[in-house]
Amino acid sequence: MPSPSPVAFIRDSILRSALRSHHRQFTRSFKCTAHTPRPLRIILFGSDEFSIASLTHLYQLQRKKPDVIASIDVGARLPKAAGRGRKDIVEVPLLDVARDLELPCHEAETDDDFHDLAAQNYDIAIAVSYGKLIPAYFLRSLPLGGINLHPSFLPRHSGAAPIQWAIYSNDLETGVTVQTLHPTKFDKGRILIQSEPVSIDQKSDNFAMLRPRLAKVGARLLDEAVCVLAHVADSVPASAGSGVKEFADRTEAIVTAFTKYTHTVHLPTATAPSSHAPKLTKDRLRVDWLATPAALIARTYRAFGTPLWTNIVMHQKRNPRSITSRRVLLEDVRVLDPAEELGLAQQDLPVVPGQYVRMTGGSNINSNGAVLVVRTSDGGLLSVRAVSESYAKKPPKVDSPVFDRQLYSEVDFVRMESEAEVEKAAMEQRRRLAKENAQAAAAAKTE
Repeated sequence: MPSPSPVAFIRDSILRSALRSHHRQFTRSFKCTAHTPRPLRIILFGSDEFSIASLTHLYQLQRKKPDVIASIDVGARLPKAAGRGRKDIVEVPLLDVARDLELPCHEAETDDDFHDLAAQNYDIAIAVSYGKLIPAYFLRSLPLGGINLHPSFLPRHSGAAPIQWAIYSNDLETGVTVQTLHPTKFDKGRILIQSEPVSIDQKSDNFAMLRPRLAKVGARLLDEAVCVLAHVADSVPASAGSGVKEFADRTEAIVTAFTKYTHTVHLPTATAPSSHAPKLTKDRLRVDWLATPAALIARTYRAFGTPLWTNIVMHQKRNPRSITSRRVLLEDVRVLDPAEELGLAQQDLPVVPGQYVRMTGGSNINSNGAVLVVRTSDGGLLSVRAVSESYAKKPPKVDSPVFDRQLYSEVDFVRMESEAEVEKAAMEQRRRLAKENAQAAAAAKTE
């Protein structure tokens, strides 16, 4: 029997978890007895595994409580180029799950797409890790507007990468927020409900470990929010139009309803100052050996879930003054504990920031990687697996006399290169002057 695909495995695991937890969660979370629920027609916009958790929970809620959810459609962005050379066209993982659950799927990328969706008469839009601003005209066309599931305690870590920045900022805990969708800005909606705190292990938690925990917490929280909306939908004022004022009035009515009917709201305003969690950039992953302590380098690796990078500076064998640089990826980054450090030969340990000694992995830093111990700016030691990003036929040997045995940031390399260029120019000038003096001396002899 063939093994299930990763997407199918995730879907089945979440469905089993949802079945076990539904009754316990809803009897605990809120009490809505004043209104009979109105089944909602929902469109969920999403992309990744975080979205999959929410979709599967909502799907299970629909099967269990058809008086709360009438239908679920799924909207996703167009497939994008990916892979080496960007030759592969990849759909978002959410669509595979939606098709397995036999839910209607729609493209949601262009204005034409959203105008077509507006004609479907949905009650509410839900955005979970969607990555695109949903147009204001579409939100204003919906009786309940839209809500967003965001994996942080807003207003802390608003932005595209809240889970990563919670780890990078060394937070002790984080959580999940359900907010209204703002018609023109990301993460500027009204907070409706927030989860209980989710603790972060500051020594071991990484992005791959924390995201699924928050996805489960967020999926349950979203179920609560949808149940509240179904119970209060008839109390939200019917819109006489789709203007700004009507949209604001509906939003205010929804906020008031949540304040009245929910009692599991975590209020982080006193402990969670506003902060921004921007999308990851390449420069953020570059290691500055002269300025960054060991703990922060290791935490950066855990937070962003992708290799860090640095440069190796080499001198050519035939011309030691000629400097070249090779980019190296750093994986499995961790701080050496005191016991490990004592187990190393002290006379062989690196001394200055960026200097390293090889532990395992052969004599080359190549596509297979070599385990290095590197000194950092605060005197700490890191264990890293260094992988050469350029696949030269003859990568430089770590123990070769032409190899600097030093890792540099790009800035450091530019500085060294500039110093070398200055020295090279000075040498050329001395040679030119010597040649001119020799020519002058020869001319004087002929006279």
